[in-house]
Amino acid sequence: DKCTPCVAGQFDFGNLDDCFESSYWASYDGVDCGGQEMKGEVYGNFADAKARCVELGPVCAAITDPQCDNSTGKMGQKVYLCDGALISQASDLSGNPNSCTRVKEKFE
Repeated sequence: DKCTPCVAGQFDFGNLDDCFESSYWASYDGVDCGGQEMKGEVYGNFADAKARCVELGPVCAAITDPQCDNSTGKMGQKVYLCDGALISQASDLSGNPNSCTRVKEKFE
């Protein structure tokens, strides 16, 4: 993992943006939005979905990839945004063994 040194406290300032990115999104495998996806907010990859989720602020809580493949995949699955009004924490996510979800961390 490219951020292991940051987590361990051995900062590589050339890698600081990557470390911040890693700390801002918590990764959960085997869960998804549980049907709480935002209507019309569907993307072809995590990068585009993350950019939109950040732009939307608290309205977007997380990003779900139904096949954990970071793309539209063979079956045409895409990456979805999870509704921040319906999902406020990781425990609000639903079990789905094929999915990967990135939840936005909240900074106080």
